[in-house]
Amino acid sequence: MKRTFTLVEVIVAALILVIVFAGLLASFVVPRNYVKRVNKRLVAANLVRSNLNRLSQKVRQDQWDIAGEALYPGTHNVPDYTMDGIDYNSSYYQVLPPSGDQDYREVKITINYP
Repeated sequence: MKRTFTLVEVIVAALILVIVFAGLLASFVVPRNYVKRVNKRLVAANLVRSNLNRLSQKVRQDQWDIAGEALYPGTHNVPDYTMDGIDYNSSYYQVLPPSGDQDYREVKITINYP
């Protein structure tokens, strides 16, 4: 008597193969999306670093109280930046005046990206 595969066995084998291939595909897609997200954060971090470097060059005590200067207390715009089709826009930094016995001004930078 000759033994052959039944339709149920073929369907079960095909289903197992689909599950295995779906798992392999997911193991490539998920890290790729993670790398994209990390690259966006890395660009944003570098933008923050470059803005802080630009601001650190403007630290002069004789200009701290001149309105319109980069380190005058208030909210200031950060130039828009586009890299690899991703817009890093509507970004700003805030300079907080010294409070209490502080001898320094706090700078908070916000970089917006999708």
